[in-house]
Amino acid sequence: MARYQVPDPLRGLAALAIFVGFFLFLFGTPILFSPHEVDCDGQAMRPGQVCGPNALTGGGGDPYEVIVQENAIRRWIGYSGVVLVGWGALTLIIAAVLARRP
Repeated sequence: MARYQVPDPLRGLAALAIFVGFFLFLFGTPILFSPHEVDCDGQAMRPGQVCGPNALTGGGGDPYEVIVQENAIRRWIGYSGVVLVGWGALTLIIAAVLARRP
């Protein structure tokens, strides 16, 4: 019976998924572990409020609705990072187990 092995390109793709997924997770971490749905400088916001002026652009602040949309996007980026790391790790573990089989 032929021994099954995980193809080398798949191993490389799994390692890349772990690397990219880690950074995606780091990008989404502040939103994933935030105690408030929407916050501005650590303070919870409510609909209709505006987060203070933007120090980088010197313009007005972001309204609550914009921050909610940005948080939703960052949350999905963080979740996709978790999925990529999980898939990559599982693939490499399976490859290592299959390689040890006689």
